[in-house]
Amino acid sequence: MSSKPAPILFVEDSLDDFESISRTLKKENLLNPLKHVTSGERGIAYLRSEAEPCLILLDLNMTGMGGIEFLKIIKQDKDTKEIPVIILTSSNDEPDIRACYAYGANSYMLKSSDLTILASSLRRMKEYWLDTVLLPLSDRPVSNDEAFKLTSPEIEALTWIAKGKSRWETGIILGICEDTVKFRLEKCRRKLDAANTTHGDFHRP
Repeated sequence: MSSKPAPILFVEDSLDDFESISRTLKKENLLNPLKHVTSGERGIAYLRSEAEPCLILLDLNMTGMGGIEFLKIIKQDKDTKEIPVIILTSSNDEPDIRACYAYGANSYMLKSSDLTILASSLRRMKEYWLDTVLLPLSDRPVSNDEAFKLTSPEIEALTWIAKGKSRWETGIILGICEDTVKFRLEKCRRKLDAANTTHGDFHRP
């Protein structure tokens, strides 16, 4: 069973910012591929033609269609409105913050020129959005080869549970909390169900 994590779409017109954030996330062992577009228009085109991302990182101030307009469009579209969007910007203006949350942003984060602060913020973002919470599964048809998209962390948790370990014991082995094990198992269950596959004795302990 191969692992093929869903992509993260990064809508950001600054190549320097993209490369800095990309390097930081790779140091945090990010498994999801980062797909980079440099404008809101290109972000819309990507969402209409490519694999659905599990998460969108969005800058606000871009040439052409800005981040707020992009956010407004995708949150009004039934095919993209459920994709979580994290605003990652240098703007701390109150009108921008209010507008983003009003249009459906899930989080609002400030960029930082301090790499230590940036790394810490991105680490927490990754742990929460990619290792803890349950994200919507794509409704788009998938081929048989794409049906099983369990990530390596999900496979690890499922493997230890299959060996008879409890969630608590699995957490000790993997160095994570019991709740994180629970969320990973729930992701496995949902993905297997989505693939219309019988999963035998697999259950949530």
